[in-house]
Amino acid sequence: MSHELEKSVERYLVNEVKVIGGKCIKLLPTFENGIPDRLVLYEGLAVFVELKRKDRIPDKLQLVYHKNLLKVGFQTRIIDDRQQVDQLISELVHENRKRSIPTPEGRG
Repeated sequence: MSHELEKSVERYLVNEVKVIGGKCIKLLPTFENGIPDRLVLYEGLAVFVELKRKDRIPDKLQLVYHKNLLKVGFQTRIIDDRQQVDQLISELVHENRKRSIPTPEGRG
């Protein structure tokens, strides 16, 4: 069984988020060690994504960062294959259908 490379899964994530009209921002650890690889934004929803190869797990610093993000209300998904990307996309689209995001009044 072949394992997809992290970059291949990352490209797939970026493309699939774009297909649904979202943004997939690459986060650089310039000032924050342990920060996840990507921030997915979709119609008022934000999910941090840590991309890993199948045989790798996040290091302790990354896990602490993920935990701190959760404390302030943001989830981090650890993704290592295309099926997990598909699951995230499905959840984003489904969750967005369940909620109504108010638009700021007075803006056109």
